[in-house]
Amino acid sequence: RMINFAGYSILYTATENVHLLIFDNEVHLPPETFYYIPPDSPIQFLSDTQQAILMWFKVDLFVDRLEFLSHIKRGIFFRNPLGWAVPNNFMPFESIMKYYYFPTQEKVMNKLFAKNLLINFLEFILIRTLMEYDPKMDHYRKDSYEKEMANKFIFLLLNESSFNFTAVYYADKLNISKRTLDNAVQTVYGC
Repeated sequence: RMINFAGYSILYTATENVHLLIFDNEVHLPPETFYYIPPDSPIQFLSDTQQAILMWFKVDLFVDRLEFLSHIKRGIFFRNPLGWAVPNNFMPFESIMKYYYFPTQEKVMNKLFAKNLLINFLEFILIRTLMEYDPKMDHYRKDSYEKEMANKFIFLLLNESSFNFTAVYYADKLNISKRTLDNAVQTVYGC
């Protein structure tokens, strides 16, 4: 029940309320929360959990991504020794379980593939957290709606069986105006 890991940890509360003790401070985490725990921070679970997931890693996992490594070591994630709770506004619980957790639990899965899946998931939540909470990322945040709409537009294009070459058609499918779609594509792709 007591964990003290020398590396970095992220607790995902999933659908549960989780109660922890970290450096003699009680922490109550609501469902759908990512909790960033710095190295050498002793945590003790004060309640039983069935679906919460604790991921721990060492920085050498990101040794080939130097800028990302810098964010982990010096950025906002692990600065507070008591941890940092971030609401999961990024991906629904069902998707996390389906696309990231369950595949890594299969015994037939290649270990390298499972490791890369974990790295992909960690990068995803770290990048999304950076974009939403780091003041240095303000210029990315300003265009985040446009990026989201442009990504949804590209997703529609990739999944359509036949192309419709009118922007109004795709804007209607996205429940936005043609002008909003034009602005999103212009902002993200410059055309």
